[in-house]
Amino acid sequence: MRSSAICDANIAVRWLVDHPTSGFAIEAREAHDLIAPQLLLAEVANALRGYVRAGLLPLEMAQTHLVRLPRQIELRPEDPLMPLALRLSIEHAHPVYDCVYVAMALTLNCPLVTADGKLAKAFAGLRGLQLQQPLEAL
Repeated sequence: MRSSAICDANIAVRWLVDHPTSGFAIEAREAHDLIAPQLLLAEVANALRGYVRAGLLPLEMAQTHLVRLPRQIELRPEDPLMPLALRLSIEHAHPVYDCVYVAMALTLNCPLVTADGKLAKAFAGLRGLQLQQPLEAL
């Protein structure tokens, strides 16, 4: 049985878009049963929008990726996590939407898989948080 891990939007986007951390993202998908807050879909859609507008990705491919995400990641409601996410955001001076992923990882006692160097730096050393990130994000 594979272990569970929390996946952030950076990882999900890297599955589709060629990036130096794409290999790490694909390995994470193959190694773990991934879980994420539902807000992941909006964050991924926003990131893919940028790639489509820049002409780097066809709209149809971006839409297909969004439709497939819930089959690859177990999406859970974030509303129970919001009080903790807000506290983490204030304590670490970091955006609440990123803190939702951290709150989920802490609550479920699962590692957080991320390619977001700023998030990893902001929460490095936080008691109870296990971060998994590519070397390129350091």
